Amino acid sequence: MGSRDFISSLPDEVLGKKILSLLPTKLVVSTSVLSKRWRNLFHFVDSFDLEDSTPIRNADSFSDFMKDTVALLSNCPIKRLTLNSHYEKSSVNRWIRSALKRGCLELNLQSQYDHYLDIGIFFRNNTLVKLTLSSYRTFLRGNVPPEGRVFFPALKTLSLGAVVAKPALYNWLISGCPVLEELFILDVGSGDDQPTWTRSVVSASIKRLTIVFHFPHNTYPYEDDVEIKTPNLEFLDYSALLSDGSDVDYLDSLAEARLDLRLWELTNTFDFGEVANLVSAIRNVKTLHLSSSSLEAFYYRCYTMPVFDKLIHLSIESDKENGWQALPRLLLKSPNLQTLAIKVY
Repeated sequence: MGSRDFISSLPDEVLGKKILSLLPTKLVVSTSVLSKRWRNLFHFVDSFDLEDSTPIRNADSFSDFMKDTVALLSNCPIKRLTLNSHYEKSSVNRWIRSALKRGCLELNLQSQYDHYLDIGIFFRNNTLVKLTLSSYRTFLRGNVPPEGRVFFPALKTLSLGAVVAKPALYNWLISGCPVLEELFILDVGSGDDQPTWTRSVVSASIKRLTIVFHFPHNTYPYEDDVEIKTPNLEFLDYSALLSDGSDVDYLDSLAEARLDLRLWELTNTFDFGEVANLVSAIRNVKTLHLSSSSLEAFYYRCYTMPVFDKLIHLSIESDKENGWQALPRLLLKSPNLQTLAIKVY
C-alpha cells in the first residue's frame, strides 16, 4: 500500500495561511514547482518574510525577485510583511505601499545598512497594528503632519531601533498613535555622538515602555532632559542615564520596572544624573529589578528614598562590590516586601 500525502490533501487556505505563511517567502515560491497541487497555493499566503542574504553587490537580483513577487500578489491580502535586505529607497517604498493597500497589519523593516524612509508612505490606507523599524540606522524624511492629525489609528506596538528624524517628526511618531500600548526605543547615536530620538515620551495610552541607550562609556550621551509622561504605564524597562532635571511624572499604574542606570565614566569621575525624580515616580511599583549600577545610582544620587508601599518582589543582579550601601535603606522603605532575590556574578 503506497504512502498517502496527507499535507497536500489539506484545504488550500490551511496550506497557504497556516503553513506556507510561516516560511521565508523564497522557500514559499519554490514550493510551486513541487506539483500541480502546489502551483497556485502561493496566492493563499498572507504573511511574507522577504530576506536578502546575498552580498550588497547582488542586491539587484533581490529587487528583481521582489518585482516578480509583488506582481504575483497583486490581488492578495497581506497580514504581515518583513523586509530584511539592502534595498533601494524607491523599491522598499513601493513594496510598503503595496502591502498597506492590501490591509497589512504588521510591518517589520530591517537592514544592516543605513536606510532612508519617506514617512509619507504611511499617510494612506494605514491599517497597521504593529510597526518595527530596526535598520542599522533608519533616517526618516518627509513633512510633519498637521498637529492633532492621526495617521496610525490602529497601531498598538511601535519599535524604533536607531531611528534618526527631526524632533517634530519623531514626536509625531508617538503622538499620532492614539491607541499605542507598547513602545520600544533603541538609541545608538546618529554617528556624531548625538541621540537619535528627542528624549521625550508623552502618551496617555502606552502601557509598556522600553528605552535603551547604547553609547561608549567614555562618551557623554546627551545634555537635554528626559521627559516621560505616561500615566497609564504598567511596565517600564529603562537602560540609560538620566540627565539632571529629567521630568518623569508619577506612574500610578506601574506594576513592574527594570532599571539599569549605568555609569558613564567622564574624566575619572562618575555621573549618574538626577535619579531621585525617577525613583519617586516608580514608588507604586509591585515588582522591581535593579542592576548593580542602579544600586550605586540609588546610593549616590537618591538622597531621599520614597516609601515603596506596594513593592512585593525585589531582585538585584550585581558583579561589583559597590552600591550595596543602598540596599538596607531600600529594604527599610519597603514594608510589604515578600520576595528578595540577589544574584551575584
